Amino acid sequence: MSVFDINPDFSPADWKQHWQELKKLGSVRGESLHRAKDGRLCPVEIRANYVAFGGKEYNCAFVTDITERKEAEQQLRQANLVVENSPVILFRWKAEEGWPVEMVSRNVTRFGYTPEELLSGVIPFSSLVHPEDRDRVASEVQAYIFRGEDRFQQEYRIVTKQGDVRWIDDRTVVERDAEGRVTHFQGIIMDINDRKRAEEALRFSERKYRSIVEHAPFGITHSTRGGKLVSVNPALAGILKYDSPEELLETINRSSIQEVLFPEPTQRAPLVERILAGSAWHVFDNRLRCKDGSVVTCRVHSRRILDQEGRESEFESFQENITDRLAAEKALRESEEKFRVLAETSPVAICIYQGEKIIYANPATERLFGYSADELLRKSFWDWARDDYKAMVRGRGLARLRGEAVPGQYESRYVTKAGEERCVLVSAGVIEYQGRPTGVASFLDITERKRAEEQLRDSLAEKEVLLREIHHRVKNNLQVVSSLLFLQSQKLTDPELQNHFLESQSRICSMALAHEQLYQSKSLADISVRSYVESLVGQLRQVFQRPQQQIECQTVIEDIVLDIAQVIPCGLLITELLSNAYKHAFADGRNGTITISMEQLGEQLALSVADDGVGLPADLDYRQTTTLGLQLVTALVNQLNGTVEVEREGGTLFRVTFAGSLARDNQGNHQVSGNLL
Repeated sequence: MSVFDINPDFSPADWKQHWQELKKLGSVRGESLHRAKDGRLCPVEIRANYVAFGGKEYNCAFVTDITERKEAEQQLRQANLVVENSPVILFRWKAEEGWPVEMVSRNVTRFGYTPEELLSGVIPFSSLVHPEDRDRVASEVQAYIFRGEDRFQQEYRIVTKQGDVRWIDDRTVVERDAEGRVTHFQGIIMDINDRKRAEEALRFSERKYRSIVEHAPFGITHSTRGGKLVSVNPALAGILKYDSPEELLETINRSSIQEVLFPEPTQRAPLVERILAGSAWHVFDNRLRCKDGSVVTCRVHSRRILDQEGRESEFESFQENITDRLAAEKALRESEEKFRVLAETSPVAICIYQGEKIIYANPATERLFGYSADELLRKSFWDWARDDYKAMVRGRGLARLRGEAVPGQYESRYVTKAGEERCVLVSAGVIEYQGRPTGVASFLDITERKRAEEQLRDSLAEKEVLLREIHHRVKNNLQVVSSLLFLQSQKLTDPELQNHFLESQSRICSMALAHEQLYQSKSLADISVRSYVESLVGQLRQVFQRPQQQIECQTVIEDIVLDIAQVIPCGLLITELLSNAYKHAFADGRNGTITISMEQLGEQLALSVADDGVGLPADLDYRQTTTLGLQLVTALVNQLNGTVEVEREGGTLFRVTFAGSLARDNQGNHQVSGNLL
């Protein structure tokens, strides 16, 4: 047989190259496959040697069957492949300071290190452990060794070469020598970073859930069919007026839910059976007894949950205290009913509108405008306003809904379905209804009142014309009397009698002038004092002024308005005092000045007549005089309910002070004090 029969992979060219290498090196070692007699191929190790003997060259080879070794290597390669592709990393450390690495699987590269870096001894395993965990891990290892435990498990963090922090699960086996001393540690390390994150997320979720449960504004319970509480949150304890969830749990579980919380214990069983009968949420209102004996109503959402054996014997519930809400809803219903009855029976038309459309109109609205309720609900709220009022009604109504400031009450004109025009007083406001701003308007028919007012105005106008005519005729009659006195005085030869007639004529003129002022005034009730006094003084000056004298009459009158009951006494006072000044203050023919003034002093009026003439005699008491003029002054002051003061220095000053208006009786008529006659 030839070599090629035994080694089928060997060719003549290979053989030639082999001989050249063998002669050069003297010996060659390698592996190959040899064919056995039965045809199978066996792995072999060949150690060939060059031998020269007897003038010939030989290849002397030793061939060893390595089948078992190859199978072991294959198994080892498969094991390494499994390790390299598994999440675990194999380590073997020396039981020395820093835990030097003696063996590590190649998949340690997932931590950023190569096996060579760790096996070099430069990087001990302890340097991979997170600094915050290093002392704990070392102390735990010592504790396990001290207790004689050769297998233990630890969880800690390591720092990768890139600086990332990762959690690992380390399953360690202790190696000891013959004397029992620890020499090495074998570790199977698994990256559990994802698991730790999941656990942390779960813990966070549990904390969040617990926080939600603990701080929820509604009660949360876990209950059994038999009436025991498994758990309860603080909100339900607060709703039921217990000091804590623990107190509520203890109180109920000493007895049962139905006995402690239900006013009628027999009502619970049917509720529970309905909850456990299906998997959907069961919603109902339930009355529960509080710790102090009061009863609250809760809106309950319940559903069944399965226990550990899968039985339908437990359920969870969410309970919201709706006691106040039910009371508010009841009050709202009562309020709505009151409004409905009020609106339906009100004689005043009431309508409610949203946007531009009417959404409610009471029967009085139908009666007032002649439209049916259906017709009104199809209309905009300004549709039946008169054409010249529509823009105003629409603008104010929409502006009110926008929250703008518009009059809340105004008059408008509307046209009924029958075409009749009505005058209406509109009162409007805004409320919120179904989440939207809503206008509420009431309509009071004031058509008849307006007609009555127009008739009253017409009647007043007629009376005003009549009253003006009366004042005009009184003035004319007084002027006739004055003229008669003047004519009569012309026939008198006695100067004193002529003076008496002249004074009487002046008094009548002052009264006639007041009626003339009223006739010409815009108001028949009030007279401008300034205009009246200036006219009166002008007339009196013409009567009493002597041609040869220069007596100046000055008027200082504030803008004061009085009624005729005060003006006539004031005019007569001015007439008497002014005539006295002309006759007596300047009787010696001297020149001078007379000043007539009237001013407002708070609620009082002050009328003054002053002259710079000879003055009153020192022994003259004007109150006790027998002269008609000064007697009239005293009577007129009493008629005004006033007071009079007299000053005698540098002439004569009469100052009369009286209230701004005369007293009136209960019917508004003037009360006149004293008797002019």
